[in-house]
Amino acid sequence: MTPSPWIAYSFAALMIVTAGYCVSRLAASWRRHRPTDQLADAMHVLMGLAMAGMLVPLLRVYWTEGWEGLFVVAGASFGWLAVREWRSRPRVAVTAPHHLHHLLACGAMVFMLAGGGTGDASARGTTMTSSPSELHTLSLVLALGLLACVVWTADRLSSLAPVSALGASGRRAPMSLRLEACCEIAMGVTMAYMLIAMY
Repeated sequence: MTPSPWIAYSFAALMIVTAGYCVSRLAASWRRHRPTDQLADAMHVLMGLAMAGMLVPLLRVYWTEGWEGLFVVAGASFGWLAVREWRSRPRVAVTAPHHLHHLLACGAMVFMLAGGGTGDASARGTTMTSSPSELHTLSLVLALGLLACVVWTADRLSSLAPVSALGASGRRAPMSLRLEACCEIAMGVTMAYMLIAMY
């Protein structure tokens, strides 16, 4: 898939670590009743596993059919959340881009899983009706959008309140927003790399 296998393996390892961390976030949220963005964490798990499999075929642990639909549904959910928060922007203006980032990431996953970014649409049983130049353009637009989200997320990283890993005694402290943002950065950079490297 890429001209430099060690880069693919490095990104795949990063995705596996990120997915594993997000599983631990979901488990800690459930066991310790600590608030977290469960939809985002669940999507990070699925995206991490899917991207690791696309980067290194030996790590592929999913069937090709049905995953596009899953990310379409997730994207619609994030889109609805973004619209809802945009309408109440005087109170939660800073959170809408967070959901837009996930909406864009879901769109990129659908594009890659459908064969638009793999260069192997026939192997996935997908017939792409767009011309190669249109696919190149869409791939580049998605990559640039993801990198813009990465820059925005990195810029706000220092403004997020630090949270103890174990939480304060007797309190339901939220899971770390900074580490959640780091997961978004890792996902965004990896997706952008994949989209650019595909052509």
